[in-house]
Amino acid sequence: MFKHIGWRDSSLAAALALLAVIVSVTGFYAVGSLMTERGGFDVWFSADVPRVYSNMLTTFGNHYRTSVHPIFSVLVHPITTILQILTGWTDATITMVVFAAFSAISIVLLYAFLRLMSLPAGAAALFTLLYISSATFIYWSGIPETYLPASLSIILMLLLLAMGPRAGWLWWVIGSAGTLSITITNAMFGFVATVVTWPWRGVVRIILVATLLVMAASVAQKLIYNRAQLFFDPRSLIDELRYTPISDDAPDFEWTPAANIHALLVTTIVAPTPEIGRSPTGRNPVIIDNQMRTVLDRGPVGIAAGASWVALLAIGLWGAARARRVGLGLLLSLAGQAVLHLIYGYPTFLYAMHVAPVLIGIAACAWYTPLRHYALGLAAATVLLGGITNIETMREAVDLAHAVMAEKAANR
Repeated sequence: MFKHIGWRDSSLAAALALLAVIVSVTGFYAVGSLMTERGGFDVWFSADVPRVYSNMLTTFGNHYRTSVHPIFSVLVHPITTILQILTGWTDATITMVVFAAFSAISIVLLYAFLRLMSLPAGAAALFTLLYISSATFIYWSGIPETYLPASLSIILMLLLLAMGPRAGWLWWVIGSAGTLSITITNAMFGFVATVVTWPWRGVVRIILVATLLVMAASVAQKLIYNRAQLFFDPRSLIDELRYTPISDDAPDFEWTPAANIHALLVTTIVAPTPEIGRSPTGRNPVIIDNQMRTVLDRGPVGIAAGASWVALLAIGLWGAARARRVGLGLLLSLAGQAVLHLIYGYPTFLYAMHVAPVLIGIAACAWYTPLRHYALGLAAATVLLGGITNIETMREAVDLAHAVMAEKAANR
């Protein structure tokens, strides 16, 4: 895909990838490994870490959530199996290494996407650093869940969006299949990018081939993995209604559209103070939550970080509207996620990895406006102040998680 890569880009990408690995590994050992214990269900912002951890490492266990994570098991489990055979490492070490690798690859691809958007190397590095310092990356890059691999597939699709048809039809099929393969709703990224880039015949061919490939892999997965489901079974999609406020099976859901949008657009980048909440599904009574909180409770540093990010995002939205095809793809993708999470999922921060790459892309579109230099200052302020805030709130969330897990252990 790339014929000429200069030493400056290679050096910057490598340094950013190394930083991403450090963040991911730190997160894994701080809380990710703890959440893999059976009592870890739902505790970390309602994430299903024990199940995903098991699905990554064995064909046994319960792979029933392949109903909405179409071929996650058959994609990730072979990687961990190869590492088990070659290294003899513990399951925890293998998981940590895999997620560190996913983190590094994500960052390299994000940097490449920003460079293809015609940002200078320094600006591209700054916006990549904005992603690494975001609440999304700090909180989720070390957590054994589907979100980091899903984010990787989204960033690959953004890269293809920037490259356009010159990337080649095969890469577009791979990218579209990738967005569908980890989380079914993320197929919207592949669909949107393809629609704004290709003529209708190309759109039909790419989407059809990509979907058929994932369907075939889903059938093979069902034959291999215990209780694996077919994602194209309509009964699976109907079952997802219980994660919406319109469901009678989720009586504790309170529909809070304003809080959902705030979490989607702001908490994704700058996290407020975490607190102990209740799981709306009723499966586990206690979760770490930040849905109803804002950065206003973080003092001057948190408020300044949130204000810097909101201002940068506003300029970026202006730039995206001027960026034609790439900007249109980013805006439509964000709109799709906003509509989805107005009614689906709690807490919204659980899905931050699906939104953050698009937000970073939109923020980077500020480069296309006359305010580009002000935008760089805002980005630097968000990296510094947001990074400080996110590290502090991450530590508080980790302390809460350890306290919850200790209480569960004491009550067994």
